[in-house]
Amino acid sequence: MKKYLCIALLNTSCLATAAGTLDYLEVDNDVVLFSTTQPKSASSPSCMTQINSNLWSASLSSDSGRAIYSLILTSMVKGEGVGLSIESAQDCNAQEGVERAAKVKLTATAISATPANSGSRFGVYNWDGSSRLGTLVELSAVTTWFYLEAGGDGIPKQVKPASYGNLFFSGENCTGNPLTNSGSTVMKNPYFQDGKYFSRGTGRSSYSPKSQRYPSGNCQNGGWNGTFYDVIPGYVDPACGVKDCILKEE
Repeated sequence: MKKYLCIALLNTSCLATAAGTLDYLEVDNDVVLFSTTQPKSASSPSCMTQINSNLWSASLSSDSGRAIYSLILTSMVKGEGVGLSIESAQDCNAQEGVERAAKVKLTATAISATPANSGSRFGVYNWDGSSRLGTLVELSAVTTWFYLEAGGDGIPKQVKPASYGNLFFSGENCTGNPLTNSGSTVMKNPYFQDGKYFSRGTGRSSYSPKSQRYPSGNCQNGGWNGTFYDVIPGYVDPACGVKDCILKEE
């Protein structure tokens, strides 16, 4: 069944006065279309059609799109004086001809006024969902999540998903001692240690690994020579725990 919501913000009770506030919202199936009172200040991607020059898009089929939609709704609930700051993804991947929003955040007024235990449809939780860290207030694609703690100091905290590390093994078929040559100190691989975090040793040594495990799960045998770090399983992030934090719709 087609889901469709269209809201034109025309009456004085919901028409905001600050620049950059929401003035149009439409949800058609799994795509959010919206615009603000502030004209776009940066160049738009060539895929955008002129008739859609004032619109932004986001996909509800992705975590980042749903989080953006949550912040849009939060700005509506907060009402007058609450604005949106939007950065472009420089593509039209959510809706043909419509510029996609990569990063949306509430204005400083909205952030200071948003309680950390309510007002947003998404909460930030530790890796297994057992501990709520706070309310999502800003999301940059899927690389950085900013949240407000319940009863905190009002300053947004941030968490970042770990990067995918290059994972090598001393033996063939991804067996033996795990090694890495990645620059990141904390990494993950969905097919190593059930996707839990691992860190690297403090110094490189000369190794000749016989296989490599890719993030896709494929294991490739081969011959590599160079300097690698030892892999140390069991890293625990102070906020997220042994895996990436998760978002929960609330």
